[in-house]
Amino acid sequence: MPYTFSILVATYNRARCLHDTLQSLGNLKCDHRWEVVVANNNSTDDTEAVVDAMKPTFPVPLRSVFVTAQGKAAALNAAMQIATGEIFVFTDDDARFPDDWLLRIGIAFEALKCDYVGGRVTPLWSAPPPKWFPASPGQMWAVLAVMDHGDTVREFGDGIGWPLGVNMAVQRSAFQIVGGWPCKIQKLEF
Repeated sequence: MPYTFSILVATYNRARCLHDTLQSLGNLKCDHRWEVVVANNNSTDDTEAVVDAMKPTFPVPLRSVFVTAQGKAAALNAAMQIATGEIFVFTDDDARFPDDWLLRIGIAFEALKCDYVGGRVTPLWSAPPPKWFPASPGQMWAVLAVMDHGDTVREFGDGIGWPLGVNMAVQRSAFQIVGGWPCKIQKLEF
């Protein structure tokens, strides 16, 4: 079944990281229709220039929205308002992706007939991990936004952690029901 994806990236003053993330997203291979929406959360660095410079050669629509209300929830809510996809794919401005990332997400939605999916999140260490970092899941993993439940499909909840926003996809219809990310400043209207 063909899906339409909107990859949503909230960012704040991390233009250099964002550039590398957008380069990685630009290498995705996907037969489905997709776009990338960057939510510039009141950045004062070169974030807008980075996005503008990449637009002409980006393989799919690359758009941005400037959000003055501070906070990731406000930024993502604004991005969802201009997104066109039926599936919102959330990630961070410092992530990297296998080229079949969107295809895997589509396969998961098709096989599981669910409203949201999430996947493995591993750190990009610039050196060997510190000795104090545990090799197995625990509180420290959550603090650093690391998640790995193995290769077996599992239902979230009941002892299995919830998807992390860096690698999570949600049906637009689910957000229409709940009204977006909790945020005191902004209310979504679809």
